[in-house]
Amino acid sequence: MTVTLRTARAVRRGLYGVLAGGLLSATVSLVIAVPLGGADPQQPCNTTMGQTASETVQSYLARHPDVRQHLIDLANKCTS
Repeated sequence: MTVTLRTARAVRRGLYGVLAGGLLSATVSLVIAVPLGGADPQQPCNTTMGQTASETVQSYLARHPDVRQHLIDLANKCTS
C-alpha cells in the first residue's frame, strides 16, 4: 500500500512540475513578445536618456583617467 501511495505522489509531483514548466514557458514567451508587438517604429528616440547616460559616462571617465586611457588605447588598436 505504501508503494502505490509513493508512486501516486511521484506521478502527481511530476505532473505539477510539467504544468509549472509549461506555465513558466508560456509566461516568458508572452513577456518577450508583448513589448515588441506594441512598439511604435515611428516614435522618435528618447534623447534625454542618451544625454544623461553620456554625462554619467563622461563624469566617470573624468574621475578614472586610467580607465579612460585604456579605452583610448583599445580604440586605437581597433582602428589600426
